[in-house]
Amino acid sequence: DSDGDGDSHVDSLPPLPFDSLPLRPFDSLSLLPRSLPDLLAFYGLGESVEVSWDEVDEGFKASQYRATVLWANDVGSLKLYLRYDAFEEDDGANCWEELVSHERVRPLPPSDASTDRLSNGWWFAMPLELELNDGWWEVLYVEAKGDLHTVWSPDHAEPGFHDVPASRLRTGWRWDAGSRGWAVRDA
Repeated sequence: DSDGDGDSHVDSLPPLPFDSLPLRPFDSLSLLPRSLPDLLAFYGLGESVEVSWDEVDEGFKASQYRATVLWANDVGSLKLYLRYDAFEEDDGANCWEELVSHERVRPLPPSDASTDRLSNGWWFAMPLELELNDGWWEVLYVEAKGDLHTVWSPDHAEPGFHDVPASRLRTGWRWDAGSRGWAVRDA
């Protein structure tokens, strides 16, 4: 480098063959919130969400509970401060509030347009969710019995068979936080 600026070698490099580089698959993990602004852009204050209890308490395995986002923080990790819609404190005066990891939170799932229409298409072992004890629990469809539908769940506080009206059932949803999309849960 004769002029001492250190940049002359850049001019001597051949052009990069961008057309010959292999394409990488889209990295859905890049959509996960990595900062407080990212988290608040996805879960707005005052927004209704559902909170998973899968890994918190064995008696609540495979359940989701509706809550409202009150605020968020990034001390240690990204967390949301929520107020549950159904749970009350021991004194019965207020709804229960809790600071939870954003990984336990999902947006509200798409609503089923017409439960009656959908119930005609349910099949044996189809994944559904049952409204029970103020939450939504993963169940499997068994059969129709007149106006009631039998579902089965091995995972929640009331394991076994439940005969319920279609209005207490919805599609079994799986939230993919990486792609920020919904899919029907696999059986």
